Amino acid sequence: MPIKKVAVAGDCRAEPVWSGSTQDNQTRFIAVSVPLPNNSTRSGFTLTELLLVMAVIAALVSLAVPAWGAITRSQTSSAAVSLVMGTLEQARLAAVSGKKEVWVLFKNDDTRKQASLRIVTREGIGGTVSVPFTSVGSWTMLPRGITFQTGENTLMDQKPMVEVIAAAMGAPIPPGISLGGVMFQRSGRIGLPQQGGPALLLCLQSIKGPLPTPIQLSRGSGRASYSSTSPKP
Repeated sequence: MPIKKVAVAGDCRAEPVWSGSTQDNQTRFIAVSVPLPNNSTRSGFTLTELLLVMAVIAALVSLAVPAWGAITRSQTSSAAVSLVMGTLEQARLAAVSGKKEVWVLFKNDDTRKQASLRIVTREGIGGTVSVPFTSVGSWTMLPRGITFQTGENTLMDQKPMVEVIAAAMGAPIPPGISLGGVMFQRSGRIGLPQQGGPALLLCLQSIKGPLPTPIQLSRGSGRASYSSTSPKP
């Protein structure tokens, strides 16, 4: 009776299949090869390759973060200067067009590390009765981390009138709040500070130090200008 052997799946050898007669001693065979999956080649990364990639990424991040921080700080500073100069020009135009006294209050909130501005107006004096001050709009908030520099002979040393503070704050000054101000006359000229008082400068500072961007007001025209170096008072 013929004897057959079949290759078993998973065996790496090619097993022959035997077929023949036991009487005539003639042997015939056919070799059948069973292909097996090659597990010697694997896809993926080695631990060394992963560590190398992580090191490259860390190096790129260390280079990008300072540059991004510098760009962000520059944009924040520019936005703060634009808000301050825009508010000052709005107050000057309101004084000229409305023929009225206009104040701009500068407020530092040391608790929140943030500064803001607000316009307060007074139409004039009617007879012997003083016309009350009226606040215009809400506080204009500067970007977080930007405040007005104090103690540097600037407009933050010009303390507003009590009536102006009351109109702007609407309540007693809470702790951690410091105020400064400037007053535009009906002609647009600077009324306060007067000659000999604090300089007509407004300096900004961030939580990381002063910004080289002082804003200066012209006493004659009331216009604000901006430069990269501090002008003399």
